[in-house]
Amino acid sequence: MKYKLLSLIVLLGLTLNLFAMDASVGYATFKSKTQKYVEVYINILGGGLHYKTIDNQTVASIETVILLKQGENIIQFDKFTLKSPSLYAPMNDTIIEYKDFEDLKRFALENGEYTLEVTLTDINAPTPTTRTFTETIIVDYNDDNLLLSDIQPIAGMTKAMDNNTYAKNGYVFQIHPFDYYPQQFKLLKFYVELYNSTKMDEAFYIRYFVKHQGGDKPLQINAKRLEAQDIHALVLQLDITEIPSGNFNLVIEARNRDHKVLDSRTYNFQRSNPYLNNQLGDYMTINYENSFVTIFDERQLNYALRALTPKMENVDGEIISKVLEDEDLDLKRKYLYNYWVTQDPQTPKATFKEYMNLAKEIDQEYRTSIGLGFETDRGYTYLKYGEPNDIVKQTSDPNAPPYEIWEYYSLSGQQNVKFIFYNPSLAVNDFELVHSTLRGEVYNPNWMKQVYENAPVEGSNFQDGTRTQNNMGNNAGRIFDQ
Repeated sequence: MKYKLLSLIVLLGLTLNLFAMDASVGYATFKSKTQKYVEVYINILGGGLHYKTIDNQTVASIETVILLKQGENIIQFDKFTLKSPSLYAPMNDTIIEYKDFEDLKRFALENGEYTLEVTLTDINAPTPTTRTFTETIIVDYNDDNLLLSDIQPIAGMTKAMDNNTYAKNGYVFQIHPFDYYPQQFKLLKFYVELYNSTKMDEAFYIRYFVKHQGGDKPLQINAKRLEAQDIHALVLQLDITEIPSGNFNLVIEARNRDHKVLDSRTYNFQRSNPYLNNQLGDYMTINYENSFVTIFDERQLNYALRALTPKMENVDGEIISKVLEDEDLDLKRKYLYNYWVTQDPQTPKATFKEYMNLAKEIDQEYRTSIGLGFETDRGYTYLKYGEPNDIVKQTSDPNAPPYEIWEYYSLSGQQNVKFIFYNPSLAVNDFELVHSTLRGEVYNPNWMKQVYENAPVEGSNFQDGTRTQNNMGNNAGRIFDQ
């Protein structure tokens, strides 16, 4: 199974809500006794959408278009509006609870290669916000060989009621919506099907394990011997408690008695487990008495810690997220003091004050109606990489929403590094990073098509074209290439 994220902003363990549609789209192929099919999974985070009240129900509405194509031929098509649960406000009426929502669609397909295209549009937005997912799907099942379906990661399952359209082999599965497993997940659960075992004239079994991406050694492994039957519907799990942070493969193999691999499937996922080797208790021995952090209250501590997140990398970023979640003010003070003493053992207070003055300026410059300025894409980039050498601001391009192009003459060993941010929602300061030339940052070769959404593309092939035609006012590509 594969997932793609559509404008999901994850900042060192903190999901930011910037009125951008945050969604994931995934798929998995299967085979029944009568047909082959693909399941398409859509999961949408409720917090980044626009809501409208109709008949006392305040809901978001996502127009959804699913296409399955071969070349220019549309093989399967569906268009529908996916509605969120109604907003819920607690008794004090000051905090809104946004609920995530999901959908599943099935499409019968013959063997072959297809292009899956899913377009999601927030139709309540002042300027409708659209995100598009595209992926190549290969359906390749026969009735003769021992075969596995795609892997479907799951969060749970319930026994199916009669006529449930989401049921599969008697169960309804709750999809695990992202290829990401934070520290609180102890088990990796998944569903897979095994076909054609009645054609086997020898013993067989399945073997499933987790390994580092690019590695060979299994970190967690299990095996199961099976008897012949038409379709094996397998709900499996592996303990990932001791799996460290990093990128991993879940691999399942079908093998014969001679241990030859007859078929295999792989699911790629990311694990965050920062406290496997780094415990918060490590900070409890730090002595901060008579230091500058002693006078800070909870609000000040949280603000100072949140301002640090752009400076964090990998495990450190995950740890600071956990510190922010913890209610122990003593822990917060020790972590903050330890960070700045490490940065400047001689004058940590002065260095902290200088940084916080900058963070407050960035907060004021880029703050939105719902978030701190240094937690927006522009503010985060500024604090992480410093002030850009050049900023081009464009608010009057007739074919694009407002955008900014930032240039760093030298950054992280690269020359002439550029970032482009744009504001498709037109809300104040609601700019999102759409593309950068810096290694490790957002890379989007189709960024011009996204910024100039309604402009014609160079050449005759819209799907493959990456640049818009050089019409009057389409200046972003020219500026970016300078």
